[in-house]
Amino acid sequence: MPYPHLSSEGSHRRLLLTGATWSVIFQATNTLLSFTAGLILARLLTIDGYGRYSLLISAVSLLAIPAGMGLSGIVTREVAACLGRGDWSGIKGILRYNYGLLALTSLLAASTAIALSRLLNLDPNDSIWVLVAAALVLLFSVLGDLTAAAQAGFLQISRSQLPQIARMGFFVFMLAGLWITGAGTVNLPRVFGLQALATIAAFALSGTLLIRGLSPHQIPWREARPYYQPRRWLLAGVPLMLLTGLSTISHNADILMLGSMVSNEAAGIYQAATRGGNFLAIFLSGAIVPLGPMVAHLHAAEERKRLQRVLTRSTTAVFLISLPLALLFVLRGDWFLRLFGEAFVAGQTALAILSAGQLVNVAVGPVQIILVMMGHERVATLGVGLSTALNVALNAVLIPNFGVAGAATATSLSIVLRSAILVYAVRNKTGLHPTILASLPLRMKQ
Repeated sequence: MPYPHLSSEGSHRRLLLTGATWSVIFQATNTLLSFTAGLILARLLTIDGYGRYSLLISAVSLLAIPAGMGLSGIVTREVAACLGRGDWSGIKGILRYNYGLLALTSLLAASTAIALSRLLNLDPNDSIWVLVAAALVLLFSVLGDLTAAAQAGFLQISRSQLPQIARMGFFVFMLAGLWITGAGTVNLPRVFGLQALATIAAFALSGTLLIRGLSPHQIPWREARPYYQPRRWLLAGVPLMLLTGLSTISHNADILMLGSMVSNEAAGIYQAATRGGNFLAIFLSGAIVPLGPMVAHLHAAEERKRLQRVLTRSTTAVFLISLPLALLFVLRGDWFLRLFGEAFVAGQTALAILSAGQLVNVAVGPVQIILVMMGHERVATLGVGLSTALNVALNAVLIPNFGVAGAATATSLSIVLRSAILVYAVRNKTGLHPTILASLPLRMKQ
């Protein structure tokens, strides 16, 4: 039978509101902790050491994409769907299989990276202990993401985000201790050792929270006989892995191309403008965290009308919250850019263009997560792939002629294209209406 605390529409509304609120708070906290860690590291390490640390962290992030195989999103979807059907055998099967598989792929990716680094002597200053610590960070990051995905599938929205905050909190606390007690003895192996300790501690916390969340369901969990569908899970994970990679390219192409085609100063001005534009997406991102598993849950339970109402109300709420800030950035973005320095006001036009594009993104609703959670991840990947290609092509054409404003225009046009493709896909594949326009007929009926 379906999860008992989601048996009424009011319970869905409470879960969505609570989850979205905590998600926004957690994202803001994590951003602040990351910024603090960067400031401390810049003072503890030499410029060369901080540069090598940044490169290694970037390498770990990139390796985590193939190591994770796109399966975290599949785990969230499948756990939430099985929960909606009361299928504990399916839940037990997907968790057992994916923990074993991702532990293996993470170790393989880390071992290959270490072997290549030593064989090619990519950076002779990095000791083997730095690479081993980085491998541990990769392994427990991937397993931690999987645990958070499982918690989200169980609709433990707030708990799923606590370990990431704890990880950054542990790391900042230990770095601050080093800074106070002996900054002169700090080196890259020690910093990465602390990063590994923080990642392992966060994974242990996430596992504890997941087990405690399952404690009321010990009998169905123990009695369930797991079954496995590896072919279906892996085939579904490939598009999500590509989706993550394409999104990473899309988010960084404009800044990289500006830096190479114009100047580092232009890239810096544009980076400040993107921070304002991306800030508009925080409320949508916060809503997506609880909304994803809820879509899978209601879809599996065949609660179509309730799902449409949840989507319409969440899209309307996020749009109304984001609209005043978007208008402020479009009309008077100079006040925000002056926080970075007077020279950054040159990005005011870019901020206005990016804000308009992000407002379109908010207005169409969480189309990408709807497709993923309802089993249409291939269509979502195609839409993001086309918009990424357009983004790169437009940047190549517009940046030489219009600089920062050209990069902003390329990004916003690619957002509009992606939104149009994914809205059409949601309407065609699911029959749902995800955009802000859906609120009009809903209110007339009420």
